[in-house]
Amino acid sequence: MSRKNLQVVIFDGSLMTDPSIHTTSKGTPVTTLIVANHDLHQNGPGQAIETLPRFKVTAWGNLAAPCAEFLRKGSHVLVTGRMTGCQAVGPQQGGPPIWTAPDGAARADYEINASLVQFLDPCPRKNLELPVRIPEWSRTQEQTLEGGTS
Repeated sequence: MSRKNLQVVIFDGSLMTDPSIHTTSKGTPVTTLIVANHDLHQNGPGQAIETLPRFKVTAWGNLAAPCAEFLRKGSHVLVTGRMTGCQAVGPQQGGPPIWTAPDGAARADYEINASLVQFLDPCPRKNLELPVRIPEWSRTQEQTLEGGTS
């Protein structure tokens, strides 16, 4: 009997590069994001340890186009998804792919297949165009919340 296990990864971070978008041979849009998650914690003796894990995030289908259109290097995002791209053989079996940085240090990129990418930066008001009419009840509610009369 086969059993499927639950695996969910949730993290926030900032894009290290602009998104990269392409389409598969079947026409499915795919956007790749490189997201850094700044982590600051203390070790046993109480010294501050700073790490910067990198996540290679892949957004598919309907999620790909908005990511490519609205996100840029430095954008802050919250990502939910599943870990993928684990090494199948060798001493790091089950772990993230290991690569060597230009300074000679070993680095690892965690690969995430995104199910949700939430944009955390505020929306720029000057570029905001609402194609729908704002309902009357919401304007009345805003006036009430701001101290106006209803």
